Formats: sequence, C-alpha cells, structure tokens
Amino acid sequence: MRTIVVETPMRSCSVFIGRGTVSELDAWIGSESTVLLIADRDIFDTHGQQVLEKIQDRCGCCMTHTLESGESAKSLRQAARLYEFMVDQRMDRHSLIVALGGGTMGDLAGFVASTYMRGIRWIVCPTTLLAAIDSSIGGKTALNHAGVKNLVGSFYPPWGVVVDVEFLATLPAAAIRSAMAESLKHAMVADADFFEWQRRHHQAILGKEPLVLEELIEWNVKIKSAIVSRDERDETGERARLNFGHTLAHGFEAASEYRLGHGECVGLGMLAAARIAHELKMADRNVAETLCEALRQFGLPTTLPFPVAPDRLMRAFEGDKKTVTGRFRFVLPRYLGEVQVGCEVTRETIERAVESLTR
Repeated sequence: MRTIVVETPMRSCSVFIGRGTVSELDAWIGSESTVLLIADRDIFDTHGQQVLEKIQDRCGCCMTHTLESGESAKSLRQAARLYEFMVDQRMDRHSLIVALGGGTMGDLAGFVASTYMRGIRWIVCPTTLLAAIDSSIGGKTALNHAGVKNLVGSFYPPWGVVVDVEFLATLPAAAIRSAMAESLKHAMVADADFFEWQRRHHQAILGKEPLVLEELIEWNVKIKSAIVSRDERDETGERARLNFGHTLAHGFEAASEYRLGHGECVGLGMLAAARIAHELKMADRNVAETLCEALRQFGLPTTLPFPVAPDRLMRAFEGDKKTVTGRFRFVLPRYLGEVQVGCEVTRETIERAVESLTR
C-alpha cells in the first residue's frame, strides 16, 4: 500500500492507494461513530456491501443514502434531501460522511459535510480513475445551480482518501481514456519525467494493470497535492496551473452540446493551448507535436469530430472567462512540465488554434 499525506493550511489528509485499501476506513471510524455512506447507486450495487461491512465492523450506527450518478446529483435539491435525512437520523457534529463513487458523489458529499452543523468529518472512496487522480484531491466541493456548473461550493478537504484499485477493474475503457487527459495535464504542468513514463506505460495503463495504476495514481496525487498545498484556496495563481487545457475545454463541451466528454475536451484544449504557445513563440513546435502523439496513444481525439462555428465557440468561451482589453487569459506551456499562467491571447489567435483542430 502507498500512503501520501497531503498537508494544507486547513488540515492534513491521508491518501491510501493499493488493493484492499478499503480496510483503511478503520483509521477514521470509532466504535461510537455515526456514519452516513453516500453512494452512487450503481457503484453501491457492485462495491457497496464490501464498504458497508467494513464500516459496520467498527461502528454500531451506519446509514446508507444512494442516488443516481451524473451532474443531476450535484444540486441544492439533493443536498436538502441529505440534510433532512441527517436530521431525522440525529447525526451530530461528531458524525462522519463516507462518499463512494466518482467526482459527483465526492462533490455532493463534501459540500454537505462542509455545511452540515458548520462542518463535520468526511472521507472519500473514489471508484473512478478520474476521481482518484483529480477531484478527490484539493478540497474543492461544489454544486450546480441555475444552470451554472459548480456555482455553489466550498473549500473543504476530506480527512482521508481511500483508493482501492480493485474498484477500478470494472471501469469501461472510455472512463480510463477520459481520466488520462487530466493525468497528462498534471505531467504537462509539473513533471516531464512523468509525461514520458505515461507514454512508455500506456498499454499497461489502458489494460488497467493494478501495480501500474497504483504508481500512476500516486504520481498524480503527489503533483496535485504539492500545488494545492501552496495555494489551497486558489488565491496566489499557483493553483491556476491546473486550469491548463480547461480554458477552451469548457467552450468545446458547450459548443458540442456535450457530445464530447470532459476528458476529450481537456485534451483538445491542451493541444490548442500548445499551438497558441508556439504561435506566440513561447514554446517549440515539438511541445504540441509530442502532446498530440501522447493523446493518440491513449485514444483521445486530436481533431474536432464535427465542425464548430467560431462565433458559437467564442460565445461559450466568453461566458466562462473574462476578457482584458479584448484579450483572453490562458495557461500556456513553455516546455513539457512547465506552464505559464495569465497569458493574454487575442480572439484571432484562438480562432486559428481551433481551426487547426479541424484539419
């Protein structure tokens, strides 16, 4: 088992990675604990009983609340239902929430934990590779509201993260590919050696080989936790490095009417940003070319599979990012493993980069 301690000003969070790590739930559950397990309904059917039995071995009071996965779970309506349930069950400030599922379950559970009685303990058992390497680390929790994604949120890190790679064995190939866009992003912003390691091990990663997945997750957690520990609340600009690829990704998602997944759009957003960096003479051409090859190795698209009207894309983009004197702010690569934040880019340069993705 691999153990990483994420230190932030708010608290210390232990991350356990390995096979059978669900046994580490004992670290936070006392014999007198009242525990609420919030779980993705499909995930609960597959792995919930194993987690539930481990919790019940330690405490005498454990409740379960399951719901459908997806963005609809991240709503004030769902949070209100949980508050009502927790009040009915007489959960108090010493109670504990356990989140089982992907990023949406973590977001909902973390937000509820941060606001119920001004904050109670919570831990997360991610069951997707994306949640294991990204959303479970960093402490951002959020709900969607009024048609706006992540409008209502808080910074509230979990007390612990338990990543059991056996839970990842049933993931579909598309889920692994999507997560790898974020993993490549972490390497692009912080560690060229990790970038090359992923390329060498792409077949083992896509094949979900447990030991390789453990190392992949550990590397990602160390990169993200190092960045987050220096800028927990997204105030100094350090954490903005993690937005690499996301500036255009949100526009691609909206312009495609969400036919493209988030990971696919992040990959395309990174590639467009790398080509912008080359045009601005910030990076050599080989940065974009090497990234393009890596995306192909993991089965991620390197061209837009449908035409995107520039005006529609820019409208989606402008709704997500503020302009400064007619320019847009980007995170752009300088080399593999190094990016620069706050780069101002003109609309014309963006349009040329997007147009390059149609060829």
